Amino acid sequence: MKMALGSLAACLAFGAFAAGPEISGVMIRQRWPWSRLVDIDYVLTSDQKIDVAVTGFNGTTPLSLPLFSLTGDLYGQSSGAHRIVWDPMATAYTNEGVLGKFRVSLTPTLPPLYMIVDLTMDAGAQGQITYVSEEDLTNGLWGGVCQESDIVPEVMPQRLPL
Repeated sequence: MKMALGSLAACLAFGAFAAGPEISGVMIRQRWPWSRLVDIDYVLTSDQKIDVAVTGFNGTTPLSLPLFSLTGDLYGQSSGAHRIVWDPMATAYTNEGVLGKFRVSLTPTLPPLYMIVDLTMDAGAQGQITYVSEEDLTNGLWGGVCQESDIVPEVMPQRLPL
């Protein structure tokens, strides 16, 4: 009995130290005066490959940063130092003046394994496209849900160049 309780306590202790992916050391620098590009440097700590979601703010006001304005280490990243480059000229903010309180929030996300497209819905309808990660499949969230009206292509591990 003592052996079982000791093993259980050890498992719980090791589980407490197992942390998910973490992003730290976020630094933002504009390449001014030579360029308007903005470098977003960060350090990722993760046991698996991770995608990084970027949310921009001017102070507390959220900004819409289109995906085509972001390049660099966004998809399939492992532990280490990384850089994302934001091109403000590819956004509507060039007419807004100076974004004096620009900041970002970087969120680590598990890359999707499959994309489920419901063909019974109109193109672009809310909920027509659902991304499913490996974790969703192994936890039984999507077992046997797909129907004949669904297309399930495998998601590419990185964004294709345009």
